[in-house]
Amino acid sequence: MTQLAKQNKEWLVGENLKEQISQALPKGIEADRFMRCLFTQVQKVPKLMSCKRESLFSAIITCGQLGIEPDGRRAHMIPYGDNCTLILDYKGLVELVLRNPDIVGIHADIVREGDDFVYDKGVVVKHESGWGNSGKILGAYAMVTFRNGFQKAERMSFDEIEAIRNKSQGKNSSPWKEHWGEMAKKTVFRRLCKWLPLSTEVKIGLDKDDEQYQAPKAPSIFEEVETVESTVIEAEEV
Repeated sequence: MTQLAKQNKEWLVGENLKEQISQALPKGIEADRFMRCLFTQVQKVPKLMSCKRESLFSAIITCGQLGIEPDGRRAHMIPYGDNCTLILDYKGLVELVLRNPDIVGIHADIVREGDDFVYDKGVVVKHESGWGNSGKILGAYAMVTFRNGFQKAERMSFDEIEAIRNKSQGKNSSPWKEHWGEMAKKTVFRRLCKWLPLSTEVKIGLDKDDEQYQAPKAPSIFEEVETVESTVIEAEEV
């Protein structure tokens, strides 16, 4: 274990970090449970301990502010070199958006050759696919239903999704490599979010998630702040 990894391990189990997370967490979320999820993720991805503490702290505290546990299902902490990048999963974004009481339903899915798919003027009119459909992937879509019955949808082709993937630092690694379908749904859902009334926390989550599409930043000195986003669901409907 490197000296940095040892120092980060000691910092991770310290009371100072737990106190900062406690201050960031929304009401109703226990700091102890959050820390257990964090420790579990670090054990699964030991390379995280070799990341710069600045990037680790940023990813951890953002999860706390969003009220999303870094459990590897709704939020992924991914090491890219010596930087930790927070990637929100589709399910994580859905959870955030559904906190808006005006939104009562969210659905996203993959469209394949042979599917009966009809999209018209921002609305998915119909999508039927057979069980075990293994046809070529054509794209994906996401749609939301508002309390007043209004619906809004977005669709993206396979090539459009791949173009977004190729901009990501993790284009050839998890979660893109292991969960392409989940990340495809998330990609089109992110585009749909541009049409939605977003809370501050959702905007924070999207901004943080954008970091995976940015070039790595130059090294900086980390000054710790004293006060204060793998079961894959290929077709998930809330």
